Amino acid sequence: MTTKNEIVEKMQNGIVEVTFKKKDGTQRVLVGTLVERLITNKPKGRARPEADDLVVCYDVEIDEFRSFLVPSVTNVRVLENVR
Repeated sequence: MTTKNEIVEKMQNGIVEVTFKKKDGTQRVLVGTLVERLITNKPKGRARPEADDLVVCYDVEIDEFRSFLVPSVTNVRVLENVR
């Protein structure tokens, strides 16, 4: 099983494809990053507290921030290292 720290580290270094099961049972593929220079749509306001098993990242395909629960992740694949 992949940990939150492993996913976050990969996203801090590039673009990562994460497949996970949504709360409604459907599968979702997210292409995300945490590389600051790739985030074009910066959030406004204050940051909310983050749960231990929640990853918040920038979805490069829809140009918005999204989140997912680590226990729901079925696959993690690095698409591009940019650092």
